[in-house]
Amino acid sequence: MSDFSFSLEKYQFDINNIKLVDNNEFAKKNYPVVYILFDENKKLAYIGETTNARARLSTHLKNSEKNKLKKLYLCTSEYFNKSAALDIESNLIQYIPAAFNYKLLNGNAGMVNHGYYQQRKYFNLFKNILSEIRLDGRVTKSLFEIENLDVFKYSPYKNLSSDQYIAVKEVITSLLTNSDIVFIEGAAGTGKTIVGIFLMKFLSSFHLYESVDLEVEDEDLRGLIKELKNKYPKGLELGFVVPMTSLRSTLKDVFGKVHGLKKNMIIGPNEVNNKKYDLLLVDEAHRLTRRVAITNYQSFDSMNKTLGFNNEATQLDWVK
Repeated sequence: MSDFSFSLEKYQFDINNIKLVDNNEFAKKNYPVVYILFDENKKLAYIGETTNARARLSTHLKNSEKNKLKKLYLCTSEYFNKSAALDIESNLIQYIPAAFNYKLLNGNAGMVNHGYYQQRKYFNLFKNILSEIRLDGRVTKSLFEIENLDVFKYSPYKNLSSDQYIAVKEVITSLLTNSDIVFIEGAAGTGKTIVGIFLMKFLSSFHLYESVDLEVEDEDLRGLIKELKNKYPKGLELGFVVPMTSLRSTLKDVFGKVHGLKKNMIIGPNEVNNKKYDLLLVDEAHRLTRRVAITNYQSFDSMNKTLGFNNEATQLDWVK
């Protein structure tokens, strides 16, 4: 079977031009469509999926951040179904920041792996769509090159496995029930760092979600988001503690390229006393140290003294 065909139409993103979307036969018939709002100068974009393009785009024009985006790509195909459109939307969200060095206005609620009929064939369709997109030029990197960039490998927009998704909801629930500590355990390569990064993005932006952003399938997650917004209407003060210096440097660079995240959210164990945090996520907590075989005893003792501990305290005590 040959590749699925598609159409990629470009518009100015304003009240007059979104009316032209009704001229598209698939948008007019309420087929699932995928769209990209973007600004080439600011290198900002928003990626979405809908079965009611005109109404959704009109809603975005009322949003104080999205209405500043200048242009619109509308992607349609007679082969789109809801699962395929959601999957293509998800892949564009994952690949565009690394492929074009854009920041996204998207949140990451509800990004979970799921399979569907002919998924591999639709991934080929996604690759064809990506190759045709011109945000500020065309994609010049191969998918292999994109996937090996840090901003892709440590993206907060990764689709989560079912186990990772359960862990995310456990942490959110712990925030709502005032639990002190939650441990996320797993063998090497199971994606614990990705869970932490996902949570940093999710918990830094949930309070900005509108009803249009909450069209996620998981009713439990929608309920958790509403509870979070009620309990923390102004958001959370977050810190991501990374004991390894090299990874800390990498993640600072990645966070600087993600809308809503900041480099100073990535901290070392000795920085946990710099401010009051609502939540500290600790990556590779087994690397937190005691006062044994370390390179700088004076600094370690100084931190213990600042926090009112004796020298038997550990970096885990500092975090707690």
